[in-house]
Amino acid sequence: MDNRKSNMQLPENIKAELKDFFPDITNLESHCQPFSGGYSGRAPFKINYNGKMYVVRELNLDVEKITQPVSESILKLPLKNQHAFNEMKEKFKYVNIREYYCNLKASEANFGPKLHNKNPMVLITDLAEGVTMKPTDFDIWSATTTSNLYEKNEKLKTLSVINCLIKLHQAPIDNNDPKLTTLSVHEWITLFYSLAQIQHQHNDNLNHYLFELDKRIDVITNILQQQAKKLAIPTAFTHGDITGGNILLEIKDDEPKLSLIDWTDGGLGDPYYDLAKLVNYMYSSITKSAADDNFAIMILNAYEIGKNQKPPSPALIQYFLAMRDIVYLRQGLWALSRAAEVSKDIPLNFESTKTLTVNEMRTNLFEKKIDLNSPEGFSLMAKCYIEKFKNSENITKYINAYNNRIEASPHKRALVQLYS
Repeated sequence: MDNRKSNMQLPENIKAELKDFFPDITNLESHCQPFSGGYSGRAPFKINYNGKMYVVRELNLDVEKITQPVSESILKLPLKNQHAFNEMKEKFKYVNIREYYCNLKASEANFGPKLHNKNPMVLITDLAEGVTMKPTDFDIWSATTTSNLYEKNEKLKTLSVINCLIKLHQAPIDNNDPKLTTLSVHEWITLFYSLAQIQHQHNDNLNHYLFELDKRIDVITNILQQQAKKLAIPTAFTHGDITGGNILLEIKDDEPKLSLIDWTDGGLGDPYYDLAKLVNYMYSSITKSAADDNFAIMILNAYEIGKNQKPPSPALIQYFLAMRDIVYLRQGLWALSRAAEVSKDIPLNFESTKTLTVNEMRTNLFEKKIDLNSPEGFSLMAKCYIEKFKNSENITKYINAYNNRIEASPHKRALVQLYS
């Protein structure tokens, strides 16, 4: 254990909370250590108290700062995007309180570290045991597998994460609970697309690229919203950012124990977005012999059988495969926005940015060949993910089927309005 003294300067509201929870500590700063590795980057630190480690973090995400570029230039957006952005911003205001209550619910249901305090602007949790999961933890078809035990362990880890998601999505919730209300997938995309439009408004090439993307985004997100109603997709308690870095794995008596951390994007949402995000992360470890869609369908099949005791319908498979590309789109638009933040007003040369496959880009990331603190790194990530969405056969099939239905319908005008 690192017992070095720290000269940390703690915010006053953090100090007040810690004094209530650790009343016999006279010099709080001397017990605190900066903390990194798996938790949100918003200034967390750990504290050693009576031989036990805790993680403390202030929930201080500045919503106004994030949305300011759009707020100042909102009249430059199409009218439909102006309305969507204003509605979305109202929900986004409560992101800090929602994160606290997501942690509370996760703690109560044993999905995450135990939460100890009652102030919704501060988190004091146990330090979760275990290590963050890597894509190779899901490599159940590894070409180098020579040991049945290895293969068994990877399958066990994969099924454990799927079962954890099933329990999470089946947790009792109040669908109208304002403390857990978050942005829908459509609203998240609207936020990042609007930010990208405004932040890169003086970059003609990139603006043209975004303009061409707009119609495809609009059509597919509306189609998926309608399809979710037809499939009766339930609203569930979701994590929103299921990747290996937010899953802590601890093996006890040959059994994996999981904790989910970083609930910034958590709340009421579409459970298949969670599963799609997980599959996209898993897939970066799969060998070339495993077909992309076949792997995704296999994971969806395990999830549905575990959850509903029956395999997914063809319509649900189509919905899920399209949702995977929506996940890529959201990640790409987020990266495009981040590229603007770190570029210091230098326009991105997006046209000359290389287009890598997802696996190539992920490999570069894990091998640290891409500097994600640079405009070039974010630009590379953005183009990789957005091109994956643009060239998605699953998205194209959905849009073509929609166009064919409209053309064949006697109510063509009404259908066009419904999906526009």
